[in-house]
Amino acid sequence: MSLNRPLFSEQKPRFSRSSLNTIIIVTAIMIILLSQSNRFIGEESSNHSSTDVNERTIAPDTIPTTPTTTPDAPQTLETLAEVPLAVPPAKTAPIDHWISSKGAKVYFSAAPEIPMIDIRILFSAGASRETPEYAGLAKLTNGILSEGSKHHTVDEIAAHFESLGAHFSSSAYRDMALTSLRSLTDPNYLTPALEMFTEVINEPAFPKEALQRNLELMRLSLKHEKQSPGRLSNKAFMNGLYTSHPYGHSPGGTQESLNRIKQKDLMQFHKAHYVAKNATVAIVGAITKEQAEAIAETITEKMAAGTPPAKLPAASLQPAQQTHVHFPSQQTHVIMGLPSITRDNPLHPYLYIANENFGGGGFNALLLTEVRE
Repeated sequence: MSLNRPLFSEQKPRFSRSSLNTIIIVTAIMIILLSQSNRFIGEESSNHSSTDVNERTIAPDTIPTTPTTTPDAPQTLETLAEVPLAVPPAKTAPIDHWISSKGAKVYFSAAPEIPMIDIRILFSAGASRETPEYAGLAKLTNGILSEGSKHHTVDEIAAHFESLGAHFSSSAYRDMALTSLRSLTDPNYLTPALEMFTEVINEPAFPKEALQRNLELMRLSLKHEKQSPGRLSNKAFMNGLYTSHPYGHSPGGTQESLNRIKQKDLMQFHKAHYVAKNATVAIVGAITKEQAEAIAETITEKMAAGTPPAKLPAASLQPAQQTHVHFPSQQTHVIMGLPSITRDNPLHPYLYIANENFGGGGFNALLLTEVRE
């Protein structure tokens, strides 16, 4: 063993002398700053304390002598029930009503908040106005209105409404057919939109290619219906509830009825039902009554006056019956019902609201919420 090797190896220092000096200086500065800030805080607190003491010494009568009140107890359901609720009064928008020169019913309500206008025309031209042999005719007539007019193609009609920022829509149900227009009230947009809207309603061409395309879509819908237990059960329910009543057959038609419908049938149905005396025009928007009157005249002046259709017969109460539609599914659909009041009954709005709250309002209805929770 060599005696020249040191017993302990020399270790290098972790910090250099300059680094240690820097750390010491920084630490000293931080200690000084902290002590100064604490002194200032202490002086400020003492000043506030002395001020409070002096105020109490100078004006001892200002010291409150009443005992401190405890926080209010939490409200219970019983106490909350006694609190009067500030229910704001119901606001009803004034609705003006008149008859156009061609005999159409017109309703108008001013809505000046937004510079827009909504126009809806309701015709008594739903599925209840067709015969079961031609079931689906009302839906086809309404659906092909915007597929082409005597002066414009379907693409030109769509491009025209789009360029004006206007929206046209139509739909048909068992008891009515609708056409709607939404547009800005600026005359530069509203005037040309009304011109096209009037043309589409009063002068449809019912192109044969559009009729064939829509017939094929309705046939596909009937095939899809066979795979939907909800649609099958609803159709069976309506057929059993109304039997031979005009509401009894489906607006979507059957394979046999769709095969009978031709272009001339759509033209005859439109000529008979899309007339002024069978129309109700509803207008809501940022316009005056005078402007609404002019718009109603513009829309209906090209309509034939026509005659209103006969009133539908009242639905008779059928004997209680049970219909079972077999469907290979693990889910069961149950529908129960009977004829109730008509739409013109004064109680209809109240019962409609009650139905929406209790069961007919989808996921917001009380019944469905209770069952699902």
